[in-house]
Amino acid sequence: MKIVKIDESGIGLLRRFIPQIGASGSSFRYFNSRPPEVVRNHVVTLLGIDDAGTPVCYGHLDREADTVWLGICVAEGHTGQGLGGRMMTALLEAGDEAGVEEIKLSVDNNNLSGIRLYEKNGFQLISRNDKISFYHRTRPV
Repeated sequence: MKIVKIDESGIGLLRRFIPQIGASGSSFRYFNSRPPEVVRNHVVTLLGIDDAGTPVCYGHLDREADTVWLGICVAEGHTGQGLGGRMMTALLEAGDEAGVEEIKLSVDNNNLSGIRLYEKNGFQLISRNDKISFYHRTRPV
């Protein structure tokens, strides 16, 4: 998988990815309430492209007021291959390069593979309710 940074000019690729989310959309609901053009507001938006040129993985750092939120989604049929980990590495590097001091995320409590990935990459639990946990990571010094 090749990871590429996209902006407005890459919205067509993003539009190709969104329908492929499939079952992964049960825990990644970001585009349920946002159009692809939301990438205009992101610190960074990345797509993982397979050898056939198909987008199979997505990641963003989305600034909302003073908070930067991380989101990752691996399309159905491509999970369990380490793509989320590769996307996480690329997002954290991009955040560090952009000077982002703190990154937050929310994750469904039943998304155990996501939770393992986040904790492995230095995210710490802030709070938890019945369905969702909130994590954060500060930039290493």
